[in-house]
Amino acid sequence: MPGAKVPTVIWRQTKTHLTIQICLTDIKNHSLTLDEVCRTISFQSIDPEGYAFNIKLFAKVNSQPLEILGGQYLLVKLEKLSHGKWGNITATKSPRWLKADLDNISHSENSDENEEPEDDVKPNTTVVE
Repeated sequence: MPGAKVPTVIWRQTKTHLTIQICLTDIKNHSLTLDEVCRTISFQSIDPEGYAFNIKLFAKVNSQPLEILGGQYLLVKLEKLSHGKWGNITATKSPRWLKADLDNISHSENSDENEEPEDDVKPNTTVVE
């Protein structure tokens, strides 16, 4: 991945899920993988070419992510294996291109898990299998 461009990546969480939004227009083909211990997520765009990143996550996630492809982004929803809020998406300092979704932060410690931000399939989106 040396020389690859890195798209802006926005993340949010609930007690049970981690959602990552990869902000890249018109993704037609891509590779998204989790390592064997489900702790590092790797992304590479094939069309458009030249975008890639790795994120070593704070904790383990389920190996079967839900991917939703929109015209302006790729949304990846991961189930946390140990439920609870993470202090950060990574165990170390986050890179500059990785940003918390400040628009969808829960303002209450007691907020209901059902108040998860909407990330269901919307018009002009495709669920990637």
